[in-house]
Parts: sequence; C-alpha cells; structure tokens
Amino acid sequence: MKRVYYKLIRDGIPKFLDSIDADYEIFEADGEEYLWFLKRKLVEEGEEVFRAVGRDEVVSELADVVEVLRNLRKEYGISAEELRGAVDKKARKRGRFEKRLVLKWSEDKKL
Repeated sequence: MKRVYYKLIRDGIPKFLDSIDADYEIFEADGEEYLWFLKRKLVEEGEEVFRAVGRDEVVSELADVVEVLRNLRKEYGISAEELRGAVDKKARKRGRFEKRLVLKWSEDKKL
C-alpha cells in the first residue's frame, strides 16, 4: 500500500529503500522550499522528543533536532558562534530554563 510522506528525509534513506526493494519517489528541494521543509522537520523532531520515553530515545531524537538545526544554520549563514551569542543574549535578557518555572496565568493590567 502506498503511503504519502512529503517530508524531508536523511540522505541515506533512498539506499535503505533500495535495499528493501521498495518503490518510492523523491525530489530535491531548494531555496525557500528547502527552508520550509527544514522548519517543518524541526517541528516534527520536536514532537518526537516530546513523545520519547527514556534517556536513549531522547538522545536519539535530540540528535535529529541537532542535525536539522545544523542545516538551518548553514542555509541562513549563521555560525555556531553567532547562535551561541544569540542564546547568551536572550538568556541575559529573559533568563534560562534552569529554575523550572511554569507560568500558570497572568493578567495584563493595561488592557
């Protein structure tokens, strides 16, 4: 039965599909289309991290997130140093997540 995916895949997947004698169709995305697929893949991998159970599964899913982030950095011309700088700047301005704070509710008194 044919299953439609229409998602970004790792470069080794066609070889795997060939090894199991699967029929498939792929195409190479570029430009804005590739960026769209990368961003969608980041959401997909984030959801998989959310559903992961146990340390090993989380590590595996985080590896996928890192790979997608690496490609997004490359496509946008963002160096590792620039990204680290942005992380540090945001942390100085808004803090980190180390205190494990969860906002239950808020009321904007200016409305």
